Amino acid sequence: ISLFGSEPHPTAWALAKVSALYYGFSSEHISMSDSLQPENVLESEEGQRKFDVVIAHPPWGAKDWRAENPPPERHERFRRGMPPKNNGDYAYLLHMVASMKADSGRMVAIVSSGVLSRGAQEGRIRMGLLKDNLVDAVIALPEKMFQGRPVAGAMLVMRRQRSSQEVLFIDARGFATGAGGKNTFSPQGIDWIAEACAARTAKAGVSALASIEKIAENGYSLSVSLYVRAEQENTSTDIHAIRYRRKKLNDELGDINQRIDTLLDASLARAS
Repeated sequence: ISLFGSEPHPTAWALAKVSALYYGFSSEHISMSDSLQPENVLESEEGQRKFDVVIAHPPWGAKDWRAENPPPERHERFRRGMPPKNNGDYAYLLHMVASMKADSGRMVAIVSSGVLSRGAQEGRIRMGLLKDNLVDAVIALPEKMFQGRPVAGAMLVMRRQRSSQEVLFIDARGFATGAGGKNTFSPQGIDWIAEACAARTAKAGVSALASIEKIAENGYSLSVSLYVRAEQENTSTDIHAIRYRRKKLNDELGDINQRIDTLLDASLARAS
């Protein structure tokens, strides 16, 4: 397995290289650069270099990522449209799409919720991606899942070769458990999401499949709430996630009770 990557910020770049080494990969091809700039695009003899798997958690809402009137570039990253200058969300997505191999390419990007529904030029780009049958799944994530980003996001999954003409939507917010001011997924929840993506599972209140025609009726919006309707009686139907959340709450309650007992004992000692 060959690993390639780019990161413009020195601290994050150093952490990426250390992480690669920790997991047994070479960090030789992790560069400190901004992949959106034409001079930093990885190339091969055929043009822009292609990969089997492309994964990224790009910065949200990057400002001034390009010039007002950028010159034409020799790559075809933005053939579906030029993303707006004041928001680079779709610039990163289109760069990732252009980096996928034609036969085996697939990608996952962590995006802001706005990416799923914004209109104008971004809406036209999203429509093009859907019409090209590249969008495979959209997974809604809870808020407070990423450090420094309290708002909710989503995982956007795309594939070059798809046998289905439908998009899978998963509302994963019900699998989240809170701890230390941050939301995380239980191991059981992660397993369910992965299995649902593999099996294309539609489950009431949690996941749904939607045709491109149905998505077109919604203005090509990929907002998960348009396709997955929360059940009135129970918004989280995964028993493992419920048990995990209950255990976490019991553990937190035990810690609180222990601190209260300690404070009461201290108060009694001072009173005597």
